[in-house]
Amino acid sequence: MARRRGSAAWLVALVAVALVASACKKEGAPAPEPEEAVEVSVAASAKDLELSISLKKKYPAGAPIPLRMRLRNIGSEPLVVNRRFLVNDPKEPPEFREVTLRIRMPNGQMAEFAWDIRAGFPDAKDFRKLKPGRSVKSKADLAELFGLDAKGKYRVKAIYRNVHRGPTVQKGANLVTKNRKAAKVKIASPAIEFRIV
Repeated sequence: MARRRGSAAWLVALVAVALVASACKKEGAPAPEPEEAVEVSVAASAKDLELSISLKKKYPAGAPIPLRMRLRNIGSEPLVVNRRFLVNDPKEPPEFREVTLRIRMPNGQMAEFAWDIRAGFPDAKDFRKLKPGRSVKSKADLAELFGLDAKGKYRVKAIYRNVHRGPTVQKGANLVTKNRKAAKVKIASPAIEFRIV
């Protein structure tokens, strides 16, 4: 369950959580982008996984700002990954988020995460085996998650971190992790810039 800080708009929060954690797109060809969608993209890797993020260079004030995220197996062996891509407040424990976003605003301050998201552990469906060269993808709306609307230049950095070796279930009074195969990894992307005009 999520709610906007300082607001009782719980229905809007529920929709936002559904969009943010909307499960990554299945493997396959990416959807074509409009020709005017000039994007900047950066990637960073850790071991056999690569994290890449991309954004358009400019957005009108008040418009959604969809950050595209991709986790790709760049190794030579299949890997099990956590594809939930849950974006959450960096103050939350790493068990309840996979992605942390750090956004420097035009005034030099760091943007504050705008939601209180109460998340559980990832489910079995959140884990996928990736063959070499294959990837999982997701999107997050920066304007919605951080309330961004001031005009000027922004810098964003994504940190993907998976601490779960597999789905965790309750067995009596204990939490049990099943199928302990998922890659434990932390990857920080280089910073990427965009403008609100």
